[in-house]
Amino acid sequence: MDDKAIKTLEQIRIILESSQGLEFKGLGREDKYRWIEEVLARFNYFELGKKAKGEIKAYMERMSGLSRAQLTRLVNRKLNDGAIN
Repeated sequence: MDDKAIKTLEQIRIILESSQGLEFKGLGREDKYRWIEEVLARFNYFELGKKAKGEIKAYMERMSGLSRAQLTRLVNRKLNDGAIN
């Protein structure tokens, strides 16, 4: 999935407000995990505040089709192990 043009939290807010039916499917697990790592790095996720982290997680949830709980596990794995895979 190529969403490299999305670089600000404001763009994510617009996507979350306007794209209720938007979701990417058909990506394999490895592709989803790679994309999640890219998003975390692009937005410096671990340096953000609580509200911004929630918005990033909601964006990843919507786009990946993963549950919030699964995303939380993956983000924690990235934080603790340095990688999701």
